[in-house]
Amino acid sequence: LEIRKGKDRPVLPLEQRMQVMDAIRHVDYVVSLPPLGTVEESIEPTIQTMELLRPDTFLTPYHIWEQFVDEITQSCGAKVQFFTSPAVHSTTKMIAKAAEIYKHSQR
Repeated sequence: LEIRKGKDRPVLPLEQRMQVMDAIRHVDYVVSLPPLGTVEESIEPTIQTMELLRPDTFLTPYHIWEQFVDEITQSCGAKVQFFTSPAVHSTTKMIAKAAEIYKHSQR
């Protein structure tokens, strides 16, 4: 996230984001792999982790994984599902709104 959105991001640390996901009743495992640069570099450790955990579903917001759906399904049997993060809780929008309010308060 820092690479995509800037040095002061993410606002919520990884551990807190993982706790939020873990609190969802239907979630059994929340795993974060270290950023490896490219998806191609990430696929092997991701599949190794999934082979150990044997999840029913691999849920990701990153559609770049679409090219690996067959490989993931064949290696560990997981169904791959993609989701779009709701903009309702967008920290980008919250930061922009806070900056706007601050800017107007300085006039």
